[in-house]
Amino acid sequence: MSDYSDGAAWAAGPGQVYALLAEAAVGLLPEDLSGVLGLDAGAGTGAATRALRRRGARMLSTDRSLAMLAAGPVPAFVSDIRRLPLADGSVDLAVATLVLSHLADPHAGLAQLRRVTRPGGTVLATAFVAGASHPVKHAIDRVLDRYGYQAPDWYAELKALGEPRTGDAAALAELASTAGLVDVRVDELAVDLASLDAGVLASWRLGMAQVAPYLAGLEPDVRDRLTAEATDAVRGCRPADPLPLLVLRASPRG
Repeated sequence: MSDYSDGAAWAAGPGQVYALLAEAAVGLLPEDLSGVLGLDAGAGTGAATRALRRRGARMLSTDRSLAMLAAGPVPAFVSDIRRLPLADGSVDLAVATLVLSHLADPHAGLAQLRRVTRPGGTVLATAFVAGASHPVKHAIDRVLDRYGYQAPDWYAELKALGEPRTGDAAALAELASTAGLVDVRVDELAVDLASLDAGVLASWRLGMAQVAPYLAGLEPDVRDRLTAEATDAVRGCRPADPLPLLVLRASPRG
């Protein structure tokens, strides 16, 4: 599991896509969450926290990366989703958006979400569909290839091992059941990206954790040229195609 160290780059690029993903997932919960105390685990810059607050929930955010939390809403604290420093049953709602695939043992993460959620509460987790991709990703990858970019080993492991563990609806439901969750439901959503322009979509891919450090290490003129080419490449693909997303909803046993 990689710690992300550039909260500003994330907020400027991927954060805008992840906000749409979080809003879509949260849309499966009741419209009015007034009085609900929630935990956003692996919160990043707080996309799910913001979406849930718009529905009235009182939210706490936690992440392993202080840099990410610093670019997000408060209150927030640094912790690992596999070892949450909260009492049993202390929240009504626990969410983990696009976190579980980064864990060598996603079961441990779900078990912690179940532990800190009261009986009758809700655990919500999202995951990308294993093997799914998007035209924007392919377009940006071709540009990066021309510049000699190579993805780090942890990202290759995520794609080969992490995403298959959580990116199938049946596998995700089984993980939830073995973690002690009941009333398990997994939905697949198609999240609309049509509201985002080419520059934002290029920043989505260029600001990802596996790319942003490489981009930051380039000379400014090279970085500007790559970014311009990436934006042009997005305009030439199908940027409005929806992004598939799995959404797990379940409850702790009473």
